[in-house]
Formats: sequence, structure tokens, C-alpha cells
Amino acid sequence: MLTKEVFWNQIGNFNNSFLYLHIIWIVLSITLICLHFILKKKSTNIILKIFLSLTFIFNSIVFFFINTDSPLSKYFYGGLF
Repeated sequence: MLTKEVFWNQIGNFNNSFLYLHIIWIVLSITLICLHFILKKKSTNIILKIFLSLTFIFNSIVFFFINTDSPLSKYFYGGLF
């Protein structure tokens, strides 16, 4: 079982490692959301869903399977996420 200090340190390391990528994701997501509301097309809706799905998959793979050291986090929490 992870202590809360170890868990929060892992989250902090993850955030520090991918800070610039998160900034790019935020800018890209704001752009896609604005395009979705301005254009109101089905294609922007599909692009936004694909973007959010890829972001979710990236976070689960990188955080749970690569950044964590605990086997419980890798195999149980990673699978649930």
C-alpha cells in the first residue's frame, strides 16, 4: 500500500515531467472547444472526442504503467483507469 506522501510525490513528478505537454494540451483543447462552439459541425465533435480519448489513454499509460513503482498501481489501478 502506498503512503499518501509517496502517491503525491509520484503525481508531482508526473506533472513536472510533462508540464510543457500539459500546456500544449490545454491550448489545443481550448482551441478545439472554441471551434466546436463556433462551427457546430459533426466533424469538430468527432475530433474533440478523439482528442479527449487520446489524452485519457496517454495519462493512464504514462502515469500508471510508466511513472509508478508500485505493482498494485501498475496492474490494478492502471487497468481500472
